[in-house]
Amino acid sequence: MKICPHCNKEINEKAIKCIHCGQYISNQAIFESLPPEQQVELVRHTKRNLFYLGLIAVAIGAVGLYYLINVMPHSSINRMWAFGILISISFLGGGGITILRSFATFDVGDLGK
Repeated sequence: MKICPHCNKEINEKAIKCIHCGQYISNQAIFESLPPEQQVELVRHTKRNLFYLGLIAVAIGAVGLYYLINVMPHSSINRMWAFGILISISFLGGGGITILRSFATFDVGDLGK
């Protein structure tokens, strides 16, 4: 027997959902209860979304930097301009990290699936 983390009542060791409060015990338990084919597809889908999210963040950061450097007048350098550069670089860095994380355990050939 184990204890439900939501209502602190005893439940079956293999329980996915508490019979007392109806809450799921953990996301890992839900994932493990899926058939292997669905687990693989869920992981692929999640990693593909991470990759695309990273690409969008890098694109936003690149456009932001381009705008701040080339479009805004250089005479109006102030705190807002510096803040915009900081945000753009944050998007570039965050997007790059997200893309790298998606590549760590993801085959690029899976993008078309």
